[in-house]
This record gives sequence, C-alpha cells and structure tokens, in this order.
Amino acid sequence: MATGSENIIYSLIGDVGGTNTRLQLISFTKDSSSPQVIKTHFYKTQEAKSLSECLADFLKEFKNTEKYPQNATLAVAGAPYEGRVTLPNTPWPTLDEKELEQEFQISPFALINDFVAIGYSMIKVPKEEIIVLKDAKKLNGATCVVAGPGTGMGECILQPCHHRGGQIGYNVFGTEGGHKNFAPASPLEWDYLNFICQEMPEYIEKFGYVSTERAFCGPGIPNMYKFFCKRENVEPQKLTSEEIIKRALSKEDKICVMVLEFFVSLYAKEVADFALNSLPYGGIYLVGGLTNAISDYLLKDETCPFMKSYYSKGKIINALLERFPIYIVKGKELGLLGAFVKAQKDACAGAT
Repeated sequence: MATGSENIIYSLIGDVGGTNTRLQLISFTKDSSSPQVIKTHFYKTQEAKSLSECLADFLKEFKNTEKYPQNATLAVAGAPYEGRVTLPNTPWPTLDEKELEQEFQISPFALINDFVAIGYSMIKVPKEEIIVLKDAKKLNGATCVVAGPGTGMGECILQPCHHRGGQIGYNVFGTEGGHKNFAPASPLEWDYLNFICQEMPEYIEKFGYVSTERAFCGPGIPNMYKFFCKRENVEPQKLTSEEIIKRALSKEDKICVMVLEFFVSLYAKEVADFALNSLPYGGIYLVGGLTNAISDYLLKDETCPFMKSYYSKGKIINALLERFPIYIVKGKELGLLGAFVKAQKDACAGAT
C-alpha cells in the first residue's frame, strides 16, 4: 500500500453544461501534475432528469470498491452561491452540494463556476501551451486574470496565497463581468448599440439593457454581421458565428472582415478594462475556442486591431497597461483540468 505523498486519491470531476455533462473518475497523488483517467462518460444534459441521475449511472460500477471517489469537483455553467446553483439553461432541479454529499457519500462535493475551473487550470497548463501575445515583466506571486469570449464573456481572477514552506499558490475568484453594461467608446460603437436597440428591441424588453457579452460574444457576432451589412447596403446571408469568423480569416468576405476587426477591437477593450479593475502583474491569459480560432490573426496579422484597441486609454493609463503581459492559452479541456486542480487542493487540505 502506498503511503505519504504516494497515497492514491480517487476523485470525481466533471463539466456540467446546458448541452453536455461530462464526468470523469480520476486518480492522483498530492504531487501529481496530471491525473490518471479511469473512466470518462458524456451525458446529454437535456435528456437526463437531473444531475443525480447521471451521477448514479456513472458511479454504479464503483460502489463498494477502492475506486469509489473520495471527493468531487464539478464545473457548472452557473454561479454557485453557498453551495447551491440553478443552471439557467437546463430544466434540472437546483444543485445542492450538501444534498449531493449525502446522496452519494462523497465529501467534499464542490460545485464551482465553469470559468473558475478554467482559472484553476492555469496552475497546471503546460508551458508549451502558453503563447506570448504581448511581452512584459511577469511578477511572481502577483495577481493574474483569465478571460475569454464564447457564448458569454468569461472572466476570473487568480489571487496569490502563501502555503507552508513559503510556496506560492492561488485562490480563484469568479466574476460575472460579462453581464455589465456595454459601454460604447466611439461613434461606430454608439451606432452599433443603437442598431441593437432598434433592430432587436426584445433585448431591452427582456433584459432591460445590452450587456457586454450580448454585444460582442457568441450571439453578438451575427448581430455585428447584420449591422455592417446594413451600413454597407449589403443583403445579409444566414451565417453562423463560426462561418462569419472563417470567412473573415480567409479574407474572402469584406463584411466578415469588418466583423472580425470590430469583434477583436471590443475584445481588447474589455480585456483592458478588466485589467484595470484587477492589476494583473502576473499576466492576462486569453482562453477558449474562439480565442484559439483567431490566435494566428491575433499573433501574426499586422492588420489586427487588438493591440491598438488595448492601448486606447491615453498616455498615462496606457503606460500602466503596458506592464501586464498577455498570453494566449492553447490548451483544451481546461475546465476538467481545473476541476482536477481544485479536487487535488481539497484532498491535500483534508489530509493536513
């Protein structure tokens, strides 16, 4: 039997979204840099009655065995509060950590925001998967931030903490910064906001305002396309966000190129605003499928407006923004990696 640092810990981790729920049983020691995956299974979220139904099916073969998980960390597409979270895009009952602990005899059973999980993943992402977009002196033990547009605008903060022996670790704090008001900063951006309000009044009727993420993230890209088509007197085609980005990157469609430039400009301004709220001398990490899809454009295309828009605050504030390094993270499955980091952290805390 392994002892000390070699004790093997079995954990349940997962990524619970509105479309798919992915569960994994993993094993690791307190010194593992990555886990050993024992079992992985996907569930269609909309086809299951509850998370408990998925968990019961997944865990049934491990009952009364040494591989039954000692703790659990699930990244969820919602904002947990005091151990409870209602997922906005599923019909499932509210998830409750204490109820899940009792039902499955797994403790601790942690529910964390999916972007908080991505934040935890930064601790163990391989160096070769981190690419420098803007170089600057990275201060060890300093605040870091993680951001990435997708369906919404994910943002989290990594705050340093000191462990025994002087080692530096990080606590991750989630935000809902993507839901703040979209704040136009140029005539073009004002025109775009007015276009949304006029052409899509249901946004205002339903939500009462236009948020940052609704302006330029997943659903915002087709809206930008319609906006530029109207400005250029072009009949819009029925294109998905992915098709618009693909056409823009290949430069085969002038309107799509305008959309990409506008999107990147808004993305950069949002990153700069987030940086000013948090002072990330440890680095700004840009993540996600959309960021990776346009990474070559961000890194290599001289026409890309990202850095010009990032530095749009005036001389003094731009000098401050210059101090924050910016990285693109190429890693995949960051949510699951972050869930492992949190599970490992909980296991080590329980052992002390």
